[in-house]
Amino acid sequence: MDAVLADNAAALARVPECLHREVYHAPRPKSVHDASELGQGLIEISLMLRLSAIRAARAGSTEAAFRDILLVAHLGRLVESDPELTLLSAMIAAGQKGGAVTALGVVLRHVAPSRERARDLATELAALTTPPAAWRAVWASEYRMRRQSYTETAHAAAHEPPPPLFDGKSRWPNPLALLPASYTFKLNDSLALAAEESRAYQAEAGVPCRALARRDARSRSAGLQILLPDGIGRVLHEIGAPNFGKFVLRRCQADTRLAAAGAWLALRAYEHERGKLPASLAELVPERLAVLPIDAYDGQPLRYDAAQRLVYSVGEPSVADDPSLDPRFPIPSATAAPEGGAPAPQDARNAATSERVVRR
Repeated sequence: MDAVLADNAAALARVPECLHREVYHAPRPKSVHDASELGQGLIEISLMLRLSAIRAARAGSTEAAFRDILLVAHLGRLVESDPELTLLSAMIAAGQKGGAVTALGVVLRHVAPSRERARDLATELAALTTPPAAWRAVWASEYRMRRQSYTETAHAAAHEPPPPLFDGKSRWPNPLALLPASYTFKLNDSLALAAEESRAYQAEAGVPCRALARRDARSRSAGLQILLPDGIGRVLHEIGAPNFGKFVLRRCQADTRLAAAGAWLALRAYEHERGKLPASLAELVPERLAVLPIDAYDGQPLRYDAAQRLVYSVGEPSVADDPSLDPRFPIPSATAAPEGGAPAPQDARNAATSERVVRR
């Protein structure tokens, strides 16, 4: 761990400078490979900062540990400030915030903040949730990309001859050649479908997840879509669209994890002072929390079970089998490192995983 951090000390030192930017303009990837490289670069910086936070916590450097955790979360928020934020970048940003919370869980096993610091940190984390403006920018970008794709499809179709009834490769007729003109690709109709979807998601940018209108874009198969007017356009729309509902849930999960992290900080501060957890989160306000942390799924305060050392969300029942959307956030327990300053087993596993990624 120490070798990795030493090798990348200069890069880590520049992170606070980058965070001073008011608006982030991501390099526009020209391919899936470029997009993957851009995301991997941010992930590697995040991993090194998390390693740095864990090392600082093990050494008892409380402020240094929390500083690095906040830098990781701020990296995610910086990406979201891009006025042309894409869905891919939004998910990378959510990943950075989630990584910050994961690392915080390890850090809080070694150190605990004061009541004042817990309140300040929780307030700062709550301010890093995805703002409605950023989420609206995502869907505006999605529409622009769809418009470009559909325009290129229409241009290509206009310069291609109609499909033959029999292509000589099959004894069966080509079903596309049997479609009336009203069922072939119509640019304006297809763009209207994409615009309607974009407007609907933009309108719901600030709505709690459980109140969102659940759209099942795959409620009808592509084969049935072909039988409707602008059938070709509808099929392209269904095939080309990712499962947008899942992306909305991932945004809500990232915001809820930040809220849970704020609760963790306050709970560990209380436990460090009194040797036990409070009976309710309300006991933490206003000394250790400015306000109760909010569940992004329903807009209500997060739930808490002291006996089980658990902060939890209502979550989304329809995705209960997805571990990445787990609504339970176990409260970190204080754990002393083994003699000699070696990392605790879980810390060692985290460090080994991070070093493999950074040194790939």
